[in-house]
Amino acid sequence: MRDDNLTRGRLTLSLDFELGWGTLENNRWRRRERAGVYERLRPAMRSFLSLLDDLEIAVTWATVGAMVCKPEDMDFDHVPAVQREAVGRFLSGAHPTTRDGRDLLEMMLGARVRHDIGSHSFSHTRFGTTGFDLEARRTDLYRARTILRQWGCTPQSFVFPENDAPSLAGLADADIRLARLAPMASRTSRLTRLRTLAAPPPGTLTVAADEGPATEAGSMLFHWPPSGRGHRLRRAVTLLRAFRGLRRAARGGPAVHYWLHPFNLAENHDLHRSLARLLREAAAHRDAGRLRIIPMSGITAALSG
Repeated sequence: MRDDNLTRGRLTLSLDFELGWGTLENNRWRRRERAGVYERLRPAMRSFLSLLDDLEIAVTWATVGAMVCKPEDMDFDHVPAVQREAVGRFLSGAHPTTRDGRDLLEMMLGARVRHDIGSHSFSHTRFGTTGFDLEARRTDLYRARTILRQWGCTPQSFVFPENDAPSLAGLADADIRLARLAPMASRTSRLTRLRTLAAPPPGTLTVAADEGPATEAGSMLFHWPPSGRGHRLRRAVTLLRAFRGLRRAARGGPAVHYWLHPFNLAENHDLHRSLARLLREAAAHRDAGRLRIIPMSGITAALSG
């Protein structure tokens, strides 16, 4: 398999690393905090990182800068007022394990495998938020880069908060070379969607640019609710599609890019076990020479090489 072949026979896994910062607007962090999700994330992360070490798999951790910065570096003057108010409520009401991920980043940087530490912005403000103009976005991206560099990380990959990507403007100024986008939307009838419900997910689409960062459309979110109406069907469909996409890639088919949130591993133990099963099979395909498993930083290296 050629090193520069990014379109076929490849798996990439990225994680939106955000703790409670990702749900400032809807306050879902409160429910997860009450359920102990963020406290359980610590042992879940140790288990997951140990698995990745054993399998020698590197993934991308798209990290919210505010989650791993010192209290004195918390500055949100650049974000719209509605976001500043949400941040204020969060910082005053959230437990430290919900808002402070410095111990988790230390854990990750101590792993045997060298992972790709990407950016998920500083404040996790959606780029389409009213009043979040280009200059404010640049400031947010710059602060995220500055914080992560204090940890010895040079983020080159970026995941838009909530996959809200109205523009790539400003990313290159923060040295971002690859941005993950939402899966390509398809205009199909409801009947067609039902017929393809269990089909493999779309292959990821990587697009290089003459100027500015390249982009890569994700294939699917590896997630299902841990309980509630329809969760068994969601689980079955997600696993069926994820494994079919993986096996198709291992046969030389389109590359796949899956993503999830680390806290998903703590709120849904079945998802954690299933992801481990998926990655073990992926590692077996890789060891047999049928599959490449590379983080987003590996994609940028191949594009520039």
